[in-house]
Amino acid sequence: MASRSRSLRLVERSGSEVSSGVLVHVDPRSLLVHPGNLRTDLGDLTELEASIAANGVVQALTLIPDADGYRILAGHRRAAAAVAVLDSGRWPENLPATVPGVVRADLADAAASQVAVMLVENDADQRTPLTVCEQAAGYAQLAAFDLDAAEIGRRLGKTVAHVEAVMRLGRMTATVRAHADAGRLSLEDVAELAEFDDDPKAMDRILKDAGSPWGIRHRIVDERRRRSDAKAEQSLRAELADAGVAVVAKPKGWPYQCAAAAATSLIDPATGVRLDPDAVRTDERFATFIDTACSPPAAVVICRDPDAAGFKRTAYSSYESPEKLAAKEAARVAAKVRLQALTDAARTRHRFLAETYGSAKAAKVLFVDALRAVVEDPDVVDRGSTHLVTALAGGNVTATAGAKLDRLSRLLVARWVAGLEDNLAMTAESGRGWRRDPVTALAWLDRLVAAGYELAEAEVQFRDELAAMVAADAEEETVDVADVG
Repeated sequence: MASRSRSLRLVERSGSEVSSGVLVHVDPRSLLVHPGNLRTDLGDLTELEASIAANGVVQALTLIPDADGYRILAGHRRAAAAVAVLDSGRWPENLPATVPGVVRADLADAAASQVAVMLVENDADQRTPLTVCEQAAGYAQLAAFDLDAAEIGRRLGKTVAHVEAVMRLGRMTATVRAHADAGRLSLEDVAELAEFDDDPKAMDRILKDAGSPWGIRHRIVDERRRRSDAKAEQSLRAELADAGVAVVAKPKGWPYQCAAAAATSLIDPATGVRLDPDAVRTDERFATFIDTACSPPAAVVICRDPDAAGFKRTAYSSYESPEKLAAKEAARVAAKVRLQALTDAARTRHRFLAETYGSAKAAKVLFVDALRAVVEDPDVVDRGSTHLVTALAGGNVTATAGAKLDRLSRLLVARWVAGLEDNLAMTAESGRGWRRDPVTALAWLDRLVAAGYELAEAEVQFRDELAAMVAADAEEETVDVADVG
């Protein structure tokens, strides 16, 4: 400590007495800009000005003596912001209109050393910023002094929304805070997680073994749908109870191998008219079960025993073994759940696409491949979601008159990506076929993973299905070639 004190010698002196390491307080308007300043763009000074308007300049500038006073070596942004605050009359009333500066007389005639100092001072890697949770702890200390978010923001030069988001993080669990510090949760993600504060199990499911922000976002979507479905089911049960409807469990073997049948599939022989579920749902021969395999859950009105009631069945009925029927129903439910999961995952995937490739610069990465694909098959861009194209291309996607090459390239890439996503969705729903290419779908998913996207669980399973399709096709082609030979 003693050697450090001797090297700094931080004492106040007048400008004529300065030497290496002397601390001075000077009017920022009198400071000279260094001709070799490395920072060519001061950037947005709004937050810095707000901080100075509340607290003055806290961190000393690095100065070198000059014949006309002092020249800035490091701290051009602080000096510029201080001048702006002074000129606008926002300087703190209780502070002198000066900024602190450490004068390095030893560098006055050392041009190379001056550049080195500027590099070190402006190298972000030389500073370790506070973690977001450390910021939250600091904000909490300020709040303990009866400062609200607006006042904290004013003093720190931060927006109220930012302060509130950081303070919200400080009130969340240690697990959430750890994920935030590790970079797996943004403040926006934390705000979305707050809705699960009352459900520790849901929070655990979201954060368990989380590997990246995208994995967490997938799970947030899943849990939000789970919660929405549970709420819808509860509301539906209450509505049915108020209407006097008998609610039962889904019949065993539904819908093929059981006595019950959906009211919508029955005809009254006396009238030849198909039954209206709403008209018969309170009849004692009927009951209702809630189908939770779909999202949101739906009420299904059934006749307990259509044959005994004299109604005519119109739906397909099978007398296959109960085991086979159960397998069919399980496959149907699994396919429905799978497709819903893939639909949910697509929302997050499209968000990833918009953030990763939704700019002219980012689109250039894909341009050559997109152009090659269009040359080979123009139909690849004549499909897909207009909403996704707009999200990727930005603005009016049909306004091409006068568009330059960068804009046209971005539009082409957007339409190509939308076409690839359409191929992915159609293949997921119906397998291989016309406009459904497993090879292209598999390559597209792998490309997104290589670009940093994390597949949802449903997408991982779908990728395995695609790989199996591609392998089977390749094997079949090999057999065909051998037969021809």
